[in-house]
Amino acid sequence: MKLIGLILRAVLLIAGLYVLTGPHQSRTPSVAVQYGTWCPEGGCVTIADWETLASPELRLPLALAFTYNPQWRLVAWTATARGTTLRVGSLEKLNTPRGRVLGAYNALSNSIIIDQSVLEAPIEVQAAILSHEMAHAASLSVASSLGGQFMAADCLQEEARAAAWELSTYISVPHTGSGSLWNASEDLLVGYWKANRLSERIMLTPGYQRECLGRELAAP
Repeated sequence: MKLIGLILRAVLLIAGLYVLTGPHQSRTPSVAVQYGTWCPEGGCVTIADWETLASPELRLPLALAFTYNPQWRLVAWTATARGTTLRVGSLEKLNTPRGRVLGAYNALSNSIIIDQSVLEAPIEVQAAILSHEMAHAASLSVASSLGGQFMAADCLQEEARAAAWELSTYISVPHTGSGSLWNASEDLLVGYWKANRLSERIMLTPGYQRECLGRELAAP
């Protein structure tokens, strides 16, 4: 959600696949093994480098995003090839009375922080939020701002693109928390997305206003 600073790390796009065989653990590369009730028949697949780049709590939702949303895999490979790290932390200091920040990509350190509260969300919401932040890490739009030309309109467009990846993962991963407040928030965004009004929603969100415009606009 929060887009901070910028750096582009050029590396070869190499990402190994492995099967998730237990809670946040990898076993034999390229062997499909069923992982409990989370995985489809044949097992889950994910990126081997997440074993070292991602905190253990985040590896399962990353694997589910990677498994159930194949269109997002290039995003995941790109960010991982750049060495993007993912960890759980507190983003409370970024919150405001009108909204809270659940995920942040810091381009200067090429790192993603997911707020610890997200671990209480249904797994499909966790996967969706991670998909959003990884989209920032993989984005060429973010990279282009190295020259200082990342304007407010570019920022809002970048957030809309990342939100679209978030929602494509959300509707792809099997739901476990339908009816929760977490799901209600995502369902609201899906409605805007399907109505081609996601950019409008982004513009009206206080957190994105603060990030892209430098201040929150007055509440309507």
